[in-house]
Amino acid sequence: MLQKLSFCHFCALRACESCRSRAGRLALANEAVRALPRTQMAALCALPKIAEKGNAVAIAAVSGRLKHSNSDVRKAVVEALPTIVAKGDAGAIAAVSARSEDANADVRKAAVEVLPTIASEGDVGAIVTVSARLEDANENVREAAVYALAKIAEKGDAGAIAAVSARLADEELCVREAAVYVLPKIAEKGNAGAIAAVSARLEHWDRNVRNAAQQA
Repeated sequence: MLQKLSFCHFCALRACESCRSRAGRLALANEAVRALPRTQMAALCALPKIAEKGNAVAIAAVSGRLKHSNSDVRKAVVEALPTIVAKGDAGAIAAVSARSEDANADVRKAAVEVLPTIASEGDVGAIVTVSARLEDANENVREAAVYALAKIAEKGDAGAIAAVSARLADEELCVREAAVYVLPKIAEKGNAGAIAAVSARLEHWDRNVRNAAQQA
């Protein structure tokens, strides 16, 4: 019978790793995922070490915490999913995409950063999800979305190019710099719109933006 894991997260991790059988370690980790937040965090670190990618039990245990009341746990779950799901896993992509609308900005940012690691390049649904975060109220989420598009959008994707180009006028410097950096990654050589957008930044009042435009 599984012992109740109510001790500190370090002890939980030790218990998972010291259990002799693989099945026993996995069972302990799954139980920990349902325990206290700190223990859950430790379990999320332990699962990738003892469960192979695609393990249905591990995926179910982790995914079940995506709506946890603690935002730190939700963020940790989002970040843990890529370590236990296969690339292109539709269920995981849908679950992470849903967290891109989380009430907590750190969770939204994590979701945006994780999507390119589990969705294939050119995945329309994932691109739409990431693009929507370009309008996020939090600048860190917008910045993450710009960089994520560079990883998930195919070269020459007109929609992605237009979306990133719009961020060149963002009110936050970090987002504008990200846009200048990413445009050459997704726009094909000779793209008139991208050339005009980046060229306009060469006369921007902020030196960092001008430098980024020159390097593009």
